[in-house]
Amino acid sequence: MSRTLAVCHTVHVLSLAVWLGVTLMTGAAAGIVFPTVKAMGPTAPAFAAYPNDAGQHGLIIAGKVASRYFLVHDVVQFVCCSAACVTLGVMLAASRRKGGTPAAAMGARVPLAALALTLVAYQLFVLGPEMMTNLSRHWGAAQAGRIDEALAAKAAFDANHPIATWVMAGTAVIVLALLVLAAWPGEVEAARTGAAKQVKAGEALERPALLKGTGA
Repeated sequence: MSRTLAVCHTVHVLSLAVWLGVTLMTGAAAGIVFPTVKAMGPTAPAFAAYPNDAGQHGLIIAGKVASRYFLVHDVVQFVCCSAACVTLGVMLAASRRKGGTPAAAMGARVPLAALALTLVAYQLFVLGPEMMTNLSRHWGAAQAGRIDEALAAKAAFDANHPIATWVMAGTAVIVLALLVLAAWPGEVEAARTGAAKQVKAGEALERPALLKGTGA
C-alpha cells in the first residue's frame, strides 16, 4: 500500500496541476480572443442576415473559436477531476494505515475536493449544456435572419455568463488550494517515507535469497 500511496500522490499532484493550468489558460484565451476579434470589425458572410452593429459578427466568430477550446477544457477538466478524486480516495483509505498520509492534513482536502467535484458536475451537466443550447440557437437564428429569436437566445446565454465565470474562477481557486495542500512538505514526506519503507521491506525479503550459499 505504501508504494501505491506514493504513486497516487504523484498522479494526484499532476492531475491538479494540469487541471489548474488548463482552466487558467482557457480563461485567459477567452479574455484575449473576444475583444481582439471584435475590435477588428470582421464581417461573417454566413451571417449576412444578422446586423453587424457593435461588432456582433466579431462576437459570433470569436464564439465559434472559443467554443472549441471550452470543449477541450471540459474534457480535460473531467479527466483530471476524476483522477484527482480517485487518487485522493485511495490516499484517504491509506491514511488509516501505519505510515500513511496524516489524517489531519488529509481532512482539509476532502471537503475542498467535494466542492470542486460539485462545481465540475454543475458545469458539465447543467450550466454548460444550457449555455451551449442557447448559443447554438443564437447562431442558427442569426444565420437564418430570425433576429428576435437570435436576440432572445443571446440574452439567455448572456444571463448565464456571469455564473459560468464565477464557477470557473471558483474551481481554479479550489484546485489551487488542493495543489498547495498536496505539495505541503508533510504530504510529500509521507509519500516518500511510504515508498522508502516499501523498498526497504522488499530488500529485507530479497537479500537472504541473493546471498544464500555465498557465505556472506
